[in-house]
Amino acid sequence: MKCRCGHEAEMLFEREIQVPADMAGNLLRCWRCPVCAEQFHSIEGPLEAGGAMRVVDEREAAIILGKSVHTLRNERAQGRSSVPYVRQGRRIGYLLCDLAEHLMAHRVVQ
Repeated sequence: MKCRCGHEAEMLFEREIQVPADMAGNLLRCWRCPVCAEQFHSIEGPLEAGGAMRVVDEREAAIILGKSVHTLRNERAQGRSSVPYVRQGRRIGYLLCDLAEHLMAHRVVQ
C-alpha cells in the first residue's frame, strides 16, 4: 500500500475482524511508511466492493474499534461518542464507512 508521500508502506500487523465476510471488510491492517514514518490503517475485504454503506451492530463495531460494547453504550449515553451511529427503532448500528473514517482520524503519527 502506498503512503500519502508516495512511497510503499510496510505492513506492521493485520487482525481479522470477526464479522460476517459478506457484510464488512474482514481484515484490519496497520501500515507504516519507512520514509516519512506515517502510520495508518486499512479495512480490506468485501468492504471495498461497495459494502462501506452497510450497517454493523454494536458488537461488530466494538471489535473494529477495539472497545467493549459497554464502552460504546456509555459514550453514547453520556453524549461523548465520537463515532456517528444510526438508530433503527431501538436498534443501534454503525456504518462501516464511519468506522473507517474514525480509525483514520484517530491514528497517531510520530
